[in-house]
Amino acid sequence: MRVIYFTLCAIINIAVLILAIYARRFTQGSQNKFFLLIVWDTFLSAICDFICTYLQVYAGAFPHKSTILFVSTTLYFIFRNFTMVALCMYVFFLTNFIYVIQEKSLKGRFLSVLIVVPYILNVILIVANIWTGWIFTIDENSIYHRQKLIAFNYVVAFIYTVFGIAVLIAFHKALSKSRIYAIAFMYILSISSVFIQFFYPHLMVEMFATSIALFETMILIQRPEELTDSSTGMFNISAFRKHGKNLFLNKNPASLIFIRITNGKTLLNALDYETYSECLTNINSFILLALKEQKTKGQLYHLQKGRFAILFKGEYTKRSLFFANHLLKTLPRTFKLKNITIETDYKICHTIYDNNSKNSDFNSFKELMVLAENFDKILKSEKDVITFKDAKSKEMLKQSVSIDSILMEAISNNLFEMYYQPIYSVAEHRIISAEALIRLKYDGKFISPEFFIPAAEKNGLIHQIGDFVLESVCQFIASDKFKETGLDYIELNLSVSQCMESGLADKIHNLTKRYGISSDKINLEITETAIDSSVNTMLNNIQKLSSLGFSFSLDDYGTGYSNIKRVVTLPLKIIKFDKTFVNEVNNPQMQIVLKNNIEMMKEMKKEIVVEGIETNEMLKVFSDYHCDFIQGFYFSKPLPVNDFCSWVDNWKKQA
Repeated sequence: MRVIYFTLCAIINIAVLILAIYARRFTQGSQNKFFLLIVWDTFLSAICDFICTYLQVYAGAFPHKSTILFVSTTLYFIFRNFTMVALCMYVFFLTNFIYVIQEKSLKGRFLSVLIVVPYILNVILIVANIWTGWIFTIDENSIYHRQKLIAFNYVVAFIYTVFGIAVLIAFHKALSKSRIYAIAFMYILSISSVFIQFFYPHLMVEMFATSIALFETMILIQRPEELTDSSTGMFNISAFRKHGKNLFLNKNPASLIFIRITNGKTLLNALDYETYSECLTNINSFILLALKEQKTKGQLYHLQKGRFAILFKGEYTKRSLFFANHLLKTLPRTFKLKNITIETDYKICHTIYDNNSKNSDFNSFKELMVLAENFDKILKSEKDVITFKDAKSKEMLKQSVSIDSILMEAISNNLFEMYYQPIYSVAEHRIISAEALIRLKYDGKFISPEFFIPAAEKNGLIHQIGDFVLESVCQFIASDKFKETGLDYIELNLSVSQCMESGLADKIHNLTKRYGISSDKINLEITETAIDSSVNTMLNNIQKLSSLGFSFSLDDYGTGYSNIKRVVTLPLKIIKFDKTFVNEVNNPQMQIVLKNNIEMMKEMKKEIVVEGIETNEMLKVFSDYHCDFIQGFYFSKPLPVNDFCSWVDNWKKQA
C-alpha cells in the first residue's frame, strides 16, 4: 500500500514556499522567475501525484475514476519530467551558460536543439501513451501498471542530470564553493529519491525530497535576503557584484545602463524611509514596464543612494543604447506619493563589455564598480545619454580605478603642486588674497581633485596630502615672493578628515610658528559636510584656532541645506557664495534669494566672496550687490606659484 503522507507533506511544504516567495516579492530577475517556475512545476507534480494515489488507495468507487486517474497520471509525467529539465536550466542560469545557448550563432542553435529535443520526444511519447499504452496503463479496476517504455522517462532525467553536472563542472568558477556544494546536495537528494521510489514504489518520497531540495536551494543558493532589498523587492548591490563578477569569469558580452537620480540625496533627506522606498519602487516599476513595452530583457538592480543598473546580455545588448535613450526621455520627473509631489531628475550612462578589450568600455570588475558609482564624474555630459566617446574617457576610468596607487606614488615622489587663484576686493580695487588649490599631474595628465580628494579621504592618505598643503602654503607665505605680491592672506581649504583631527589646531599653530608667519595671514575654509561629520571635534578646532587669531570661511554656501544657525554661532569671517548663484543670477526668483542673503550676511557683519565670475558683466552685477570679494576665471584660472606671482605683478602694473 502506498504511503501518501510524504506527498501531502510535499504539497504543504511547496505551498508555504510559494507564499513566502510572493509575500516577500522575490520574483524579479530571470533566475528568480525560473526558480519560481520550478517551484510551481513541482507543486503541480505533487498535486497530480496526490490525486493518483488517493484515487487508487482511498477513493473506492468513484465516477469516472479511471479517466481522472489516467489524466492526472499523464499530467504528472509531463510536469515531473519537466522538473529535471528545469533543474538543468537553473544550473545554466546560475553559471550564465544560458547566454551561450541564447546566442544567435551555429553553436547557440545547436546547443538549444540539444537541450530541448530529449524533453520534446519524451512529451510526445507521454501524449502518445493515450493510444499506445507504452509507458503506463490503467486497467478496468483502476489499477496503475508500469510498461516497458517508462524507462525512457528515467533516461531523459539522466540526460538532463548529466547536462547540468557537466555545465556545473565546466563553469564552476562562476560559483562559490558553498553554492557548488548546495547544487550537488540538490542533485544527490533528487536522484536518491528517484531510485528509492523506483525500487520501492510504495515509499512515495520523490516529491517530498524535491520539496526539501527546493527549500535548501532557496536558503543556500537563492539567498534572497542577501541579494534582494526586502523593502522594495529589487536586486541589490550584492546581486550586482555577484552577476558582474560572472561577466568576467564567463566572458559573456554584455551592455549596461547606469541610472542616477541626481537629486537622490535631497530626496533621502527630505522624505521618511517608507516614502523614499516607495519612490524607488515606483521608479523600479516604471523601468520594468518600459523593458516589457520595448520587448527588451534586462536585469534591474538598485545600487543604493538613488542609483540603478540594468544588465543586458545576449541579443538584447544590441538594443540597450536605444532603450537608454528611451528611458532618458520617458522616466517620470514628477509623481505624487502620500499627497507629496516628488520631483526627480536623472543622469544615464550606457557602457559595453566585450571580451575583446578594444571594443569594451571596461575590462575589469573594479572598473565596472567604479563606473557604477562615479560614471557621471568620469564621463561628462549635460543632456544626452553618457557614453564612452573617446580615448580620454577610458583613460579617466583607468585613473579612477588606480587612484589609490597613484596617490601613494604622488606622495612618495612629490607629484603634488600648489596652485593659487586670485581674489579681488571690490572696495579696494585690488587683488587682496588667493585661494590655495592642490593639483596632481600624473604621466603628463592632470587628475581632477573631484577624483583624488574623495579617494584620499577613503584610504586615509588625505592627512598626508593635507600636511603637504599646510606646509606648502606656510612656506609660500614666509617667502619674499608672497611679500612682493602685497596680498593680505591666503585661503586654505580643510578637508572633512582634517577637521576630524583632534590635534589639528596645534599642528597649524606650530607650523606657523616654525615659519615665523602671523595667524592672520591664513584664512581656513570649511564646508558644511565637515561640520556635520564631527560636530564636537570640529567646534573644538574652530574655537581654538579662532582664539589663536586664524579666521574662517564657510565654503560653497548655497549648495545644500545651509543652516543659518551655523553661520550665527560659528566664528566665521567670510561666507563664500557658490557659483550656483552666478549661474542663476538672471532668474528673478534667484535675484530675490541672492539680495536677501547678501543683506542678511551684511547685517551679521560677514564678508562675502562670490565664486565662478567669468565675465565683466557678472563682475558688475555682484559688485552692485555690494559683495566684498570676487573670484573666478574673469581674473585668472588657478596658477602655479611662480606664474601666480608674475600674474599679480602684471595686474598691479596694469591697474
